[in-house]
Amino acid sequence: MSSSPSAGGAELQSWLRQEHREGIAAGLEWGLPRCRTEAERRLYPCLLLLLAPWQAVIAVARRGEDEEIALQVTLSRRVGGSVERRRLRIGDLVPPEAADAVSLEAATAREAPWRTAAEVVCRLLEGLPGDGDAED
Repeated sequence: MSSSPSAGGAELQSWLRQEHREGIAAGLEWGLPRCRTEAERRLYPCLLLLLAPWQAVIAVARRGEDEEIALQVTLSRRVGGSVERRRLRIGDLVPPEAADAVSLEAATAREAPWRTAAEVVCRLLEGLPGDGDAED
């Protein structure tokens, strides 16, 4: 795959299994118009594809005046009769020490969106049950 996902995602669609194309196309159609900056538009399709097997929603978050990236990923699962969620705020002005947040540089997201998306997915999945930490 190319290091720069196309805005429409057509380039990416050809790499997908047929059964995934409709869902990814719908995600791109819904999410890309909501992205406000080049960095968000480059990162969004990468996140969408890497999070495809998970029950995840990627949304544009409220953005500060100087922010280039403000996204939120929500991962969810049904547990008994309720829904458990894990949210992660993604932004270029998020304090690095903020819990449930990933601070990243907009330039890095523009230049290496796949690597940036992979880092975000790793952070999101860290600490989930079944991540290699056996419970006794």
